[in-house]
Amino acid sequence: MERRSFLNNNNGTRKNRMGLDVIVVAKDGTGDSETLQGAINMVQVDNTRRVKIFIRPGIYREKVLIPENKPYISLIGIEPNTTVITWNAKASDKDEHGKEIRTFKTATVSVESDYFCANGVTFQNTIVAKPKTKNMQAVALKISGDKAVFYNVMFLGYQDTLYDHHGRHYFYKCFIQGAIDFVFGNARSLYEDCTINSVARRHGYGFIAASHRNSPDENTGFSFLNSRIRGRGKNFLGRPWGKYSRAIYVKTDMDNIISPEGWNDWKDPSKRR
Repeated sequence: MERRSFLNNNNGTRKNRMGLDVIVVAKDGTGDSETLQGAINMVQVDNTRRVKIFIRPGIYREKVLIPENKPYISLIGIEPNTTVITWNAKASDKDEHGKEIRTFKTATVSVESDYFCANGVTFQNTIVAKPKTKNMQAVALKISGDKAVFYNVMFLGYQDTLYDHHGRHYFYKCFIQGAIDFVFGNARSLYEDCTINSVARRHGYGFIAASHRNSPDENTGFSFLNSRIRGRGKNFLGRPWGKYSRAIYVKTDMDNIISPEGWNDWKDPSKRR
């Protein structure tokens, strides 16, 4: 086999013959960084070219931030079951000032930049909400940048697994697991050929999508196409976080776990539109 040639540049990354920046993450120290955040820190601010971060198999227990000024980043693993990025923050956790961090700051991985891609990795938050316990929201991934693509990615959590916050996003052949509002936010996203897996309590209620669309003029919402809904519990397809919440399911195969009503109005009849 032909050996690939890499050259170091001034920000610690390497370049292959195609001219693409490459960073290797390996827990055993054989790569450029032992942590994913360390690799993100190596990316040049305001970069204008794609940076590929290859993550070797392992469980990476860390909280990761990809800031707005670092676009064009790709996270690439071999396959989701062996490349896991995990953390366990919840909304009721306290910050250094003793205040609750709330949902927005619980994400294991937060992506604020545009043109983000992920392939072959798992984003996980291991918190499981206890019955009748408040502020147990625990995000696995928060995506706020525009034009992001996720292929063959797993999102694992319980309450508020995937914070599809803002922007336009495409999820293809992904696995999304949770129980309560486990796809939520105000993005404009397409979920194609994905598996939605409910882990709601067997005799309890689950809620899949919670769109935060607040105006009829907003072009946001979630579309599920050629997908599958599996799992347990009595689940609703969606409920309105915003007044004009929108979730669309097209050619989606559903196990017998969906409530006949389909939609839950979150105890607000005015949101039945």
